[in-house]
Amino acid sequence: MGHAPTNQPLWHLAIYAAHIVRLVARWGVDAEALLEGTGLDVATLEDPSARISDAAMGRIVRRALVLTREPGLGFHLGMQVKLSAHGSLGLAAMTSATLRDALNVAERYFATRAGHVDMVHFFDGDWAVIELVPRADLEDLESFVIESLFTGLAQIVQFLLGRPLQGSCEVRFAEPKYFSGFAHLWPGNARFGRRANRIMFPAAMLDAPLVMADDFASREAIARCEAELLALGETSSLLGNVRKQIRNRNRGFLSLTELAELRGVSTRTLKRTLTAHGTSFQTLLDELRRDRAIELLERPEGSVERVAEALGYADAANFRRAFKRWMGVSPGAWRSGALTRE
Repeated sequence: MGHAPTNQPLWHLAIYAAHIVRLVARWGVDAEALLEGTGLDVATLEDPSARISDAAMGRIVRRALVLTREPGLGFHLGMQVKLSAHGSLGLAAMTSATLRDALNVAERYFATRAGHVDMVHFFDGDWAVIELVPRADLEDLESFVIESLFTGLAQIVQFLLGRPLQGSCEVRFAEPKYFSGFAHLWPGNARFGRRANRIMFPAAMLDAPLVMADDFASREAIARCEAELLALGETSSLLGNVRKQIRNRNRGFLSLTELAELRGVSTRTLKRTLTAHGTSFQTLLDELRRDRAIELLERPEGSVERVAEALGYADAANFRRAFKRWMGVSPGAWRSGALTRE
């Protein structure tokens, strides 16, 4: 999936940069050296309510990678940042009744932690899928960001369930040379050079009870999250939720009218809202159809005709034209290349 368009500045809670400061100390890198040229200090970063720009975080991460000479630093960060570091969101997830409830909480309030990535989850047959959608081009830091977030998610789910998460992963970037030393931190097999950054696991796990479920604590934490979300105003979660709603069906996708009805607004209001976020219903639908088409074509049983039907096209010819417009090649050619790469 392509990144979610945004007209808003991207930011991070400063506390995550504070964790990087603590992390790089293992390699003998002090805070002063790490923060040189950023205009930031440790006191600012350790303020739980402080935020820093995406550009400032990028400078800190790049300096950390250079100064530690540890290319797999993202994995180390994912191991270090525990669930409690995520504030009210972490507490709300921790005290949820089931994994399904925890994921719903995480998806709704992910925007309160950082503005550079959206988190969505949806279903693909018997599988549940967690997808991290960059809101802008992460450039050379995509591997660091996804490695840290995937590692953190795997650790958090293991903590919530009291057992490791069983599944698989897909990421957009090529396999790093250092990955084999960290592969055990991710659930199951990892596939590289894919169309999206995703963790897949059996959907049946969603109803597993959580070891620290507490209804009273959960409601209080959710109320805090809701207040934080309200304070943020327009949030990055909207487009992620819209994408999930459009594709949350076994065959095809919701129409504009169906989506508007689901969200309880008129089609005109929905169009105006999406325009304000720099996109349109048709753009989102094309992105979702494109990504789903690629997934299905990469399967041995994914014939062009079956894929066209699954995506809701009246006939395969219309699908072929759309796919050629998206990818520059026919779906048949793409499928042949995908099967050759397997």
